[in-house]
Amino acid sequence: DYNQTRSQSSVFSMARIFLTTFLFFFFFIFFLMIRRPPRSTLFPYTTLFRSQMQLATLYGLRGDRTRSRSLASEAASLLEQEIQDTQTADVTTWLRLAGCYLLLQDYPEAVSLLKRAVTKFDDDVCRRTLGQTYVRWSDEVFAQTPENIGRRMELLQEALRVAPDDPLALQRIVEIAGVEGPAADEAKARLQQTLADGKATAVIHFTLGTMEASEGNMEAALRHLDQAHAVNPRPALTPTNLAS
Repeated sequence: DYNQTRSQSSVFSMARIFLTTFLFFFFFIFFLMIRRPPRSTLFPYTTLFRSQMQLATLYGLRGDRTRSRSLASEAASLLEQEIQDTQTADVTTWLRLAGCYLLLQDYPEAVSLLKRAVTKFDDDVCRRTLGQTYVRWSDEVFAQTPENIGRRMELLQEALRVAPDDPLALQRIVEIAGVEGPAADEAKARLQQTLADGKATAVIHFTLGTMEASEGNMEAALRHLDQAHAVNPRPALTPTNLAS
């Protein structure tokens, strides 16, 4: 019964992640389609880009990943050329290119572009999109290698570093910290190993503290929470925003 319940919980979790990812991408692309850049920055590529991305999104909804990726790749090439040719100061163009990379599931390229955009424009939308991209990357790691909790935590910590109150990042951490039974022991062991490797230390200390507290081990919980605060005094993770 426990294994059946655990299997059902895993299926529901993956289904929720898939739905969240789909909705994020759909509304992100919709936002980019309706956000018109200043007239001074309009370029001949703009109309063609919109057509390509609309088709790519529709093919993706139909389940034709090959055609969708092909169109998204063409749209990305157009936007890369526009940025190179015009040295545009329009942040929307950069966000649209990031949307192409997300459709292509090229998370490293999307992160690299958005980091440059944050530096160039100092724009809150870019920061939020960067944080959400890290979360989506973490979801992809979960879909491909569910046992790789350490890598997920690294990406979620990066998400919280650029967007401290990102609700999706906080939700994912709560889900990891909330596992029970044998899965909890496995999760703790993998988190301890990642901690020993010196990766994502603040968020892992906080997650381990939360797990210890849920098991009634208050001394261990306080020790982890103190260490989390020592590593990162800025309270991106607190019991308040985890509960919200």
